[in-house]
Formats: sequence, C-alpha cells, structure tokens
Amino acid sequence: MRWLALSALSALLFAGAATLYRRAMRGSSISPLAASALRALVVAPLLYALGALAGISFSKPAEFYLLAFASTVFVFAAGDALLLLGLSHSPIGVVYPAAYSYSLFAALFSHFLLGEAVTPAMLVSALLVMLGVALAYKGAGGSEGYAKGLAAGLGASLSWGLGITLNKPALKYATPLELTLVRLLMLIVIAAPVLAREAGKVRGAVNLPYLALGGLLGVGLGPLAYLQAIADSGVTGPSIVASSSPVLAVVLAAVFLGEKPSRWAISGALLVFLGVALLYAA
Repeated sequence: MRWLALSALSALLFAGAATLYRRAMRGSSISPLAASALRALVVAPLLYALGALAGISFSKPAEFYLLAFASTVFVFAAGDALLLLGLSHSPIGVVYPAAYSYSLFAALFSHFLLGEAVTPAMLVSALLVMLGVALAYKGAGGSEGYAKGLAAGLGASLSWGLGITLNKPALKYATPLELTLVRLLMLIVIAAPVLAREAGKVRGAVNLPYLALGGLLGVGLGPLAYLQAIADSGVTGPSIVASSSPVLAVVLAAVFLGEKPSRWAISGALLVFLGVALLYAA
C-alpha cells in the first residue's frame, strides 16, 4: 500500500512543519497570511528547479487551473483563515478537534462529487483519528468563546475537506509536483498584498530559517507526498491519515521543543495509531 506509506509520511511532514512554525512564529507580529506567502516564496523556486529537471509543463486546460485555484482558496485561504479565527476566540483544545475532523468532510465530498466508495472501516478509522486528536488536546485551555471557536473550526474542516477533494480531478491533468507548484504560485499571488503591506516588519519579526524549513516540509514535501497518495488511491484514506498530524505535532514538540506530553496526548496518539492500523488492515 504505497498510498498509506505516502500519506503517513505527509502527516509526519505536516507535523514537523507545525513544530517549526511554532518556533519561527514565537513572539512574532507578522500575520499568518504573510508568513504563508514567505514560506511559499522560499519553496516555490526549489520546486520549480526540481520540476525543470523532471520536465514539468504548464500547458494545461482551463479546468485544471480552475480546480487548482479553488483548492488553493479553500485549503490555504479560507480554511487556514477560519482556523486562525477560531484560535483567536477559543483554546486550541476546542478548535483543533473540530478543524481536524476534515477527513469526514473529505469522505462525504469525494463520495457525492467523485463517486468514491466510503467503507465502514474508513468511517471507523476516521472517528478513531478524530477522537485521538480530541484526546491529545484535552485540557488545552478553558472553554471561553466555545461556540465561536467550534463554529470556526468546523468551517475550516468543511473548507479543507472540499479543497482536498478538488485535488483529485485536478490530478487528471497534472502530476503532484505540477499541482503543488501551481498552488504555491497561486498562494503567493493571493497573499502578495498582505506581504507587501507587512514587508517592513518581516526582518526581526519572524525566525526566517525555521519558517523556511517549515515551509519546505509543510507546503513543499508534505503536499507532494499527500497528493501522490491521493493520485494512487482516492481522497478518503490519505485524508484520514493526514488528519492525524496534530497528534504527531504533540509528539515532535515533546522531542524537539521539550514540551511534556500529557497522558491525554499519549492516549490520543494510541487511538490515531489504531485508526491508521485499521486502514492498513482493511
């Protein structure tokens, strides 16, 4: 099952990126959208150089670019913005479990829009992973702003689920490398006005080496592995595995940032492991 190995790798890369972003953004005054543009600016030339060697082509039908743009908006713009909006109102323990339920929305969208089969084992696996994320962040803050944070988290989940699903038909016209590069370029264009407005405070406001390395993992290598997993199988399975990344981020933060994991985080990690194992067994 190559898709399972690739989606597990993508979850690990996304978790590593989250750990690096936390280090990069500590005490930063730069907006997350500007930070997204910065990481894309670093990664895009590297992917373009790799693509030039691989013989990439931008000669695609209009449908591909419409799908790629919609995916970029739903995943990077709307989805990420809703996540950050939720975190501005509520603790991470409220927002993350809601936001990282996106594998269920991806399963629904892929079933109704693409006709993909969703098996009972997939649904049970998705529920185990969601419960694992909820346990991992249990007690992470109080309940203030619960309703706003929950609504924003679910909005992010819905937006991510739709954006991820749109990647599958886009991959009919392009390789994962081509789609990743096009989405990065579109993200730069979308975020350019914000980056231009905040350019004066970038230096000293963010740890650029950590942000660049996080970007390489989070918007470069991670999406490449994830999109190849989707191309190999479908949307639902890889989405379930990738949605475990918040739990892996807790583990990596414990290893590299010295943040002690709670017993809930350990329990959550075990549930995520069981959910992924169920997918493998199925």
